[in-house]
Amino acid sequence: AGAAALFIPKGEKKEATKAVSAPEPEPIDVSIPYDATAMLAYENWRKENEKGAFNAATFESFSKIYYDMSVETVTAKKLKREAEAMMAAADAGFSKAEKLAASLIEL
Repeated sequence: AGAAALFIPKGEKKEATKAVSAPEPEPIDVSIPYDATAMLAYENWRKENEKGAFNAATFESFSKIYYDMSVETVTAKKLKREAEAMMAAADAGFSKAEKLAASLIEL
């Protein structure tokens, strides 16, 4: 039985059913080459700058710069988010200090 219980009216016989299994699907390779993003950027850069056909040495130089730029961009964005959070905290601190200063006048 179980979650999908089969209810058969009393007096009827249950017919034996043979389980039919679906054929095993063919494996599909969905891997992405390590340099895929750099290659796409390189192809666009070549077309935009009319650099001609693919050149392995140029791609190697391009990909090093591309990855360095990517790391610097991500690092800078993280620092900017952290700095903005610190500025918001500082602004809140200044606001609180101003309220405290105003309460001194009432003493």
